[in-house]
Amino acid sequence: MKIVLINPPTGFSYNPELSISYPLGLMYIAATLEEKGLAVKIIDFVNDQNVRHIEKVIAKNSADIFGISVITDNRSMAFSIVNIIRRIHRNSRVVLGGIHSTLFYRQILDNINVNAVFLGEGELPFLKYVTNCKLGISDLKDIPGVAFRDPGGKIVATKRVWVKCIDEIPKPAFHLIELNKYKNRFNEIDFHIMTSRGCPFRCNFCSISSIYKGCYRVHSVARVIEEMMIIQSFKKQGRVMFHDDFFAVDTDRTRELCKGIIKKKIRLKWTVRSRVDKVDFATLRLMKESGCEAIFFGVETGSPKILEAMNKKFSFEDVKRAFALTKESGIKAICNIMLGYPGEDKETLRETRELLFVIKPDKVYFSAVKILPGTVLYNQCAEKRLIDDSFWLEPKNKVPLYVADMGKIRILWNMFKMRMVLEVSFLAKIVITYKAFFRRVKLLYMRLFYGKGK
Repeated sequence: MKIVLINPPTGFSYNPELSISYPLGLMYIAATLEEKGLAVKIIDFVNDQNVRHIEKVIAKNSADIFGISVITDNRSMAFSIVNIIRRIHRNSRVVLGGIHSTLFYRQILDNINVNAVFLGEGELPFLKYVTNCKLGISDLKDIPGVAFRDPGGKIVATKRVWVKCIDEIPKPAFHLIELNKYKNRFNEIDFHIMTSRGCPFRCNFCSISSIYKGCYRVHSVARVIEEMMIIQSFKKQGRVMFHDDFFAVDTDRTRELCKGIIKKKIRLKWTVRSRVDKVDFATLRLMKESGCEAIFFGVETGSPKILEAMNKKFSFEDVKRAFALTKESGIKAICNIMLGYPGEDKETLRETRELLFVIKPDKVYFSAVKILPGTVLYNQCAEKRLIDDSFWLEPKNKVPLYVADMGKIRILWNMFKMRMVLEVSFLAKIVITYKAFFRRVKLLYMRLFYGKGK
């Protein structure tokens, strides 16, 4: 039995943390299948929007089962790939997984011709599905975390079961991807590691809590060290992002990890995403010694009113303390700010600007608030009839910004103003102006003409 796993293109979005990411989720699934002696291939289209080229690649790769990873940003291309497979490989099974599939499995089964949709973590359920197919077992009810239509046409969704010890999941199958496809704007490869799964917090704008339901598990230090040594075997020096949704800094595990990195003489630089209420100076110093170069803090706002609406559950004293300690330790303190959340106004924008002046982050990344499926914010917008689930059936619809309180132009204008005010260098102001205006024109041109004519 042959399995092909596909990562559809997500478009021209830019990730300031890592630029282009390899498909870790599919690499975990592939490793799980290979461990049982199954033949599997990963096809990652990254930013390949050329439908003709995608069609040619799929035509050259037959499979008994095609598994496609779907997030909200790439759902349109994912569904197009389903149609291509159905046309070219008519006898193949096609299944979907990923965040968007988990949240909208009923909508997908009603509108897209797939055999099954996997919900949440897919390694063990997909392995069970492949094994059943190999044995000729058509009943899917014994597989946890899968949605399908029964012989009577009724949609059935089985209960999800979480892997309690995530060390049992094999290390990602690096040998199935082409690392050179994932170079950043400096022509270097950024590497990724997941040291944990899930998040114990419930921010109202984040969809992670709706997927994991507060289920948070961590890899052992030994497992993380093993993965870092694998990466170091590819490149002696480089950058690794611990791509956890939440990386706890103030824990014995973090200190043990840092000591392990130092003991094994791992030279990789690394960065994490953490919370401002989860830092302490002794751990930060140890992190710096072991190669940590930056921490991304999701501050999001400087307004107490907006902070409460977001359900962030920390204080601005936590913010000030975290940034002071992080900078004192020698680690870059990077701040993520979202503008336009419900209730945003001139006063809340002023409070955010003032906070940034106080904490003086090494870098700030601004973004507009997105209405992500599965979030409290999404439900609030649905109640106001600003969006409903039918929105996602239109292929051209991208994840929308929340613009009910502030228009999109006003949000972007305030981002630009904050960047300009925070920068003291005249040259930096010129660069910001270029990025804010001319880069958007370039991206628009690429969206209009990329992939045509081949």
